[in-house]
Amino acid sequence: MGALLFLIPIWWVGFIVARRTTSLRRLEVLLSLALPIGVALYIFVLNLLSFIVKGSFDIYISYFIFILIGLVISKKIKTDKIDFPKKFVLLLFILSTVIWGILLFWKVGHTVLGGDTGLYYAIAKTFARGNFPIVSPWQPDLPLKYHYGASIFLGALEGFTGYSLEFLHRFIVFLLLLSFSQILIWTWKRHDNLFSLVLYQLVPAVALI
Repeated sequence: MGALLFLIPIWWVGFIVARRTTSLRRLEVLLSLALPIGVALYIFVLNLLSFIVKGSFDIYISYFIFILIGLVISKKIKTDKIDFPKKFVLLLFILSTVIWGILLFWKVGHTVLGGDTGLYYAIAKTFARGNFPIVSPWQPDLPLKYHYGASIFLGALEGFTGYSLEFLHRFIVFLLLLSFSQILIWTWKRHDNLFSLVLYQLVPAVALI
């Protein structure tokens, strides 16, 4: 529950940014894009403020500023109304999300996350304690220059919730893959029949599996 409470404002800001700064109006596409955009923007803000403030205070202040940015965008930038799908299309979107949710829940829960998780988790844990600019625990004289965004996001998530890094890793991977699967299915076409929806299931099936 704590992880969801942390992610809901991030999803909301991503939704606001996608709606207010792009020409996208279809609800099913905006819902799918919201979390990846929100996570990417929060990582950017978190990384940027880490040059000024470090440790757990940085995590909280960047989260507050990130939400404030979303509020400003929602108030200052006007846009057209959201294009809501008809009932049958909405039902197909829910069906597609549930199917991929079940598949990915099983897949993410029964897969090895990778050989570098020890490094990722070490960076995540030490980032919350002020490890910035990021240095490896095994090579503290060589600052990391790339590929640490996911680790500092995990560190922020762990700092907020207190959950294990492995659980949080699997949880966010599940949600992001679910979002990407629906982006691939719904961005190019609003499906109004079952055959079209089934056909487009092949796109994320090939891309993600």
